Amino acid sequence: MNPAKEEHFCKDDIGSWFDEGMKQHASHMVIVYDEDVDEDAPWYVETTSFNNAMDSARNMVRGIEEHPALRVVEVYNLHMDREEQLAEHRAFHY
Repeated sequence: MNPAKEEHFCKDDIGSWFDEGMKQHASHMVIVYDEDVDEDAPWYVETTSFNNAMDSARNMVRGIEEHPALRVVEVYNLHMDREEQLAEHRAFHY
């Protein structure tokens, strides 16, 4: 993991990914950096119940953190205000 790594995405990318997650009826979007391919990408949390959405998101993040080549960059709650989260330097919402 290189903490000084230059980001490969911008807020416009995140906004598009956020909208795609909404279309897929996902509850959360986790931005993941994959060191093996040097790429950031959205991973979507899909749940059948609002009550287990937070647990599902946390479980996904825990699973990602177990992989040495993967790093969680941000977590967006797709039930929260899009613009407020995009305005943050780093969003991390369950």
